[in-house]
Amino acid sequence: MAKRSKKRERHLTVFLLKDDITQSKHALKDPDSLTLRKLRDDLPFKGRFYFQPQQDRPPAWLSLARAGLAEPINLTNQSTAAVLFLSSAGRRFALTFGYGRNLLKPESFERNFGLKVALNTVDPKNLKSMDSRKFEDLTVATRRQASRGSELSAFGLDVTQDVLRAVTGKPRNADFARQVTGADALVIAVEAEFAELAAVCKKTLEAYGRDDYKEHFGFIDHMQPVVDPSLKTRLEAELLRALHAGESERMHLSPPEPINWEEVDGFVYPRQGDDNVQADLDIDEYLATLDDVEQIAIADLKRQRISVRFSGSGQAHPQWSVHDSIVFETDIGDHVYVLSAGGWYEVAKTFAKRVSKRLKSICASSLSLPDAGAGEKEGEYNERVANTGNYALMDQQNVRARDANSDIEVCDLFTPHGQFVHVKRKTRSATLSHLFAQGVMSGEAFHWDEDFRKGTKAKIAELKPALAKLIPDKRPTPGDFEVVYAIVTSMPANRWPAALPFFSQLNLVNARDRLERHG
Repeated sequence: MAKRSKKRERHLTVFLLKDDITQSKHALKDPDSLTLRKLRDDLPFKGRFYFQPQQDRPPAWLSLARAGLAEPINLTNQSTAAVLFLSSAGRRFALTFGYGRNLLKPESFERNFGLKVALNTVDPKNLKSMDSRKFEDLTVATRRQASRGSELSAFGLDVTQDVLRAVTGKPRNADFARQVTGADALVIAVEAEFAELAAVCKKTLEAYGRDDYKEHFGFIDHMQPVVDPSLKTRLEAELLRALHAGESERMHLSPPEPINWEEVDGFVYPRQGDDNVQADLDIDEYLATLDDVEQIAIADLKRQRISVRFSGSGQAHPQWSVHDSIVFETDIGDHVYVLSAGGWYEVAKTFAKRVSKRLKSICASSLSLPDAGAGEKEGEYNERVANTGNYALMDQQNVRARDANSDIEVCDLFTPHGQFVHVKRKTRSATLSHLFAQGVMSGEAFHWDEDFRKGTKAKIAELKPALAKLIPDKRPTPGDFEVVYAIVTSMPANRWPAALPFFSQLNLVNARDRLERHG
């Protein structure tokens, strides 16, 4: 008997195109720059294949190497990119090769297609990697990897704050694929020949339509993608209104995907030169580069690219559209919506109600602080309050915890009643994330870390010797101390803190929960 030949395993990257993409070229950024090849007539599906001619470019490190070599060298890297469009089960798909994803318009494909397929097919006990975004007020993108297949709990995901962006694991059904990775695109390792690609796409579409994920990954429904075109139009109009009015308190710029910061020198805004590099992204800095903010349109935000200058390269490379880099929060009626990584999300009502209920359970501190003056800086305010209230002025008094990578600011004010007061002027929402995190890190270190506690006592002894007696040499009784968040704001007291942006509320209640777990 002849030995059965084994098919070669292929790693396929699959995008599901949106329904309004009626022709393949409509999904391409610049179809005229690409070469088109028709498919064979005997294939069981129709499609188009586009590719970009090979480009030879010198590597970024070449100029540095040449400076130290006795003889000249000329080296180049070759980049290739291609995309195969095909139809299957009534939908259009794009399979990309090399740098083919860069040929597609970001708005041409379904967001989270790959993620939903992966969650509907993956074995929840055999996960290998997860990417998430933490929607505090300062978006944090995180990648967690396991050395072998593990359960969800091994990845330390906070299902109340983390929005899952990508997952890698082994499918429950080996016939579907050997391994799946899902984000916007689906990357699958399958044994398939070219003629079977449409059948592979059909299986992915069937998996996309199921709700199996709800059993183990139902928390992803806390944030639902907005699919209603009319609602998207309304939300985009609200974004423009906020931009035109300069209302940047509930928005910021953030890389829409995890990046290796060690390889990044900085960012360059659209229409800025490669030498005009910014260490961080800032929405107000971007708006300052525009000739007329009131004329900016959604099409402009999607067309303009934020560039990244990588270490060792004198040239900034366009990476993401401004639209994809904006994180924006807005309310319509009793619904909360968030724009992130180019997609609109609706916060589930049940989730929002749970956060609201937790928020109402936070007790106001008994501490009474004087009002801040108009335009009074935080440092000036802290100094004035310390001088009039017999408090230790701990502003910028940092102490090193035993296992910390950097010093931690203990608090801004320490009171005779054992209250660690953290003061922040609410100028923009991202500052509140820092405030809440500071209170948690300081409180936890004070409870568990003897070195941090001794350092805190020494600092207080220099400033207010009488108050240093409140700090015990042994582990403290947690109930003897209190962490107080004091926020300078013109917001009416009867609206506080419910008028905070939703993710500030979420961050606050999570900070409270962590502190209360320590007593």
